[in-house]
Amino acid sequence: MLFPVLYSLPDYVDKINITLQFPLRLTSLFSFFQNWFAVISVFLKGQKAYYKDLDNLSKLEIFQKVFPDLAQQLQNFLTNTRLLYVDLPEELLDNDAFRIAKAQNHEQIFSALQQLIYKIYKSSSKFEREYIYAVYTEVNKLYLAIENLKGIELNNELIISILKQILYTIRVPFEANSIDGLQVMTIMETRNLDFKNIILLGMNEGIFPQISRPHTFLTETIRRYYGLPVIKFQDSLYAYMFYRLLHNSQNIYLLYDSSAESGAGEKSRFITQLDNETDLIKRKLNYIEELNLTEFDFDINPEIISQLLEQHKIISASALINYIQCPRKFLYQNLLKIYPPATVENEMQVADIGNIVHSALEQFYTEIIQEKNNKHITKSDIDKHLKHIDTIIEQAIKDILGDNESINQGQNIFIKYVIEKFVKQVLNYDLNITPFELVTLERQDKKSGFFYTIKLDSGKEITLQGIFDRVHKKGYILYLLDYKTGKKEHQFYFEKLFDKEKFDSKLSPIFQLFTYLLIYTRKNLSAQKIVPLLYDIPKMTDKKFTPTLTLKKSKGKNIELTEQNTSQINQLIDEFESELKNLLEEIFSPEQNFPKTTNQNACDGCPFYDICYSH
Repeated sequence: MLFPVLYSLPDYVDKINITLQFPLRLTSLFSFFQNWFAVISVFLKGQKAYYKDLDNLSKLEIFQKVFPDLAQQLQNFLTNTRLLYVDLPEELLDNDAFRIAKAQNHEQIFSALQQLIYKIYKSSSKFEREYIYAVYTEVNKLYLAIENLKGIELNNELIISILKQILYTIRVPFEANSIDGLQVMTIMETRNLDFKNIILLGMNEGIFPQISRPHTFLTETIRRYYGLPVIKFQDSLYAYMFYRLLHNSQNIYLLYDSSAESGAGEKSRFITQLDNETDLIKRKLNYIEELNLTEFDFDINPEIISQLLEQHKIISASALINYIQCPRKFLYQNLLKIYPPATVENEMQVADIGNIVHSALEQFYTEIIQEKNNKHITKSDIDKHLKHIDTIIEQAIKDILGDNESINQGQNIFIKYVIEKFVKQVLNYDLNITPFELVTLERQDKKSGFFYTIKLDSGKEITLQGIFDRVHKKGYILYLLDYKTGKKEHQFYFEKLFDKEKFDSKLSPIFQLFTYLLIYTRKNLSAQKIVPLLYDIPKMTDKKFTPTLTLKKSKGKNIELTEQNTSQINQLIDEFESELKNLLEEIFSPEQNFPKTTNQNACDGCPFYDICYSH
């Protein structure tokens, strides 16, 4: 509680004495050394460093302040290599931050360490230099101790291990006026001193008295037998110090946390005793300060918004979904092009899984088409190419992540297994629906894309853009499908697709599918018999799995969107186009100011939450 107290003191308190020492382990300097030791220890062993240790080190405030160029170089290096375990290039190792990794003996280690501490010292404030000086002093003490070993050379790993232990135990004293002014101390430091005015903080049971078992090999029974101090003695010591303070004081304030949410517990037994057995407690005060989230708004120039909307002529399904979820999110991400800060992730992420699965399935069917020189897929075609599916997946991973050794390291091994399982689940399902004709694949779409232009009442023309995972044909029926590597909903109420208050993220794939249906059917007028399919891959192991969608009705029977209901599907596409046109009219209206959503569920996990709200 020391720093909250110091920062809360009013300006008129000009004299202060702090008698306790502050542990170094609670400072940012200790965090820096903790992360730095994690990296250096590995390099001194001649091993490669884990990328997250380097990433964490480069993001620390002290590291970025002392080594700004190196921090950026390190981030670029980790992003470009995408390795789990890395060797730093020579130009980075030659920097003062890592030069210790080349040390051959204790003299070189301490020389590099002293140089590092000096650089940190120069970039620090006067208050921070108290800690840095304490570290420098202890490092020099260790160096002199090793020098006095008379020829015995400690290995580098042992020296680093000792340094870690020393830094953890350092407590930094404060310079102050011990004669007058405000005295900040623990109960044990009051000793035989008397004060007229006393403010005791943290008077909760378990904090005051604070009972802790001593670090000893002697059991409680042995200590009691030989008359050594036991835990009960600590309780008595607190009681003596507390009640002794009351004798010569005039004003005493006992503060404790009474909120159940904080987990601080009940008030101290000493307060309860004073309340029940004496009349010393004259007043009881409750202080409550509510923490409210304050909305924060930018002053966005309407003319700038108007110019951005005028330039925005092509829109995707994901952008439309952003607007329905939160108009302000659409403004930030799709108009102003604000993106969250990039993070270094050298292990495969959720997004990588989806991209790799898509790429592997594209390559699989592309090989079949090129080999046969036609788009008719049979069961024997899939069986034949399934024999080398592992090679196709390896190539897909390299296409997405690049060619590096980390693909077969760490948790990437398990993620590769999941990817292989997902790809095979799709192909095993396709085996049961063969034969079919592939009309288009995602890779082909990317070359030209599918577009459909809608003319608004204002005269502005907005073009919808779509890239479909796959369209295949079976008989006279077209199937437009989307691969999803996360569990999704297949049942939906149509009216919720455009309802900003009730729109759920689980509806996003269905909204996306209908956008694709609209684009495809308007560009291919002969596609009157078309069925949307959602390949929800994690669910495909279920024998009862079906990729079709179901239109839920508040009244009447639900409608499954299958081959038997293509006329109902076409009717839904027409309704979707009508609602979509209204949505576009709203987005591109001159009065549009893109308000924040009132649906708080849409804020969960939103990358722009900190922009919209300040604490």
